[in-house]
Amino acid sequence: MKNKILLVISLVLPAALFTQSATQILIKGARVFDGKSTELTKPVNVLVEGNIIKQISSDNIQTNQDALIINGNGKTLMPGLIDVHVHLVFGAMTMENLIQPDLSEELIIKKAAENAEKMLLRGFTAVRDVGGPIFMLKALIDADKVKGPRV
Repeated sequence: MKNKILLVISLVLPAALFTQSATQILIKGARVFDGKSTELTKPVNVLVEGNIIKQISSDNIQTNQDALIINGNGKTLMPGLIDVHVHLVFGAMTMENLIQPDLSEELIIKKAAENAEKMLLRGFTAVRDVGGPIFMLKALIDADKVKGPRV
């Protein structure tokens, strides 16, 4: 079963896990929700390369030497969620932020970047931003300068 989706783990992993530069990620002993069945799988092993699920198997999976191995401990894996109505920039700003006289582009991007990373960590791997100055944030995410979902 090969899917071109980013895999999201329902348990929150430490941010340091995502900063490692492994070419492969092997998640061992996790249950999978595929969105097609009403049941979770029995614990399986899932091999991810980049953003592609390469293999799902109840048997052992061979990996590269530098693979990041995560013990799923029976937790649930699922495809990334898509939020089709979000305001990453304006949703990150409070009214107090918006009316302060020294409001700057740097503050707006900082707040929006924090909001984007929180969206990603909540399982949203893609969003449709329906209003606001999103293009700079999108460019930063696309350039891997900011962590966030695909916009």
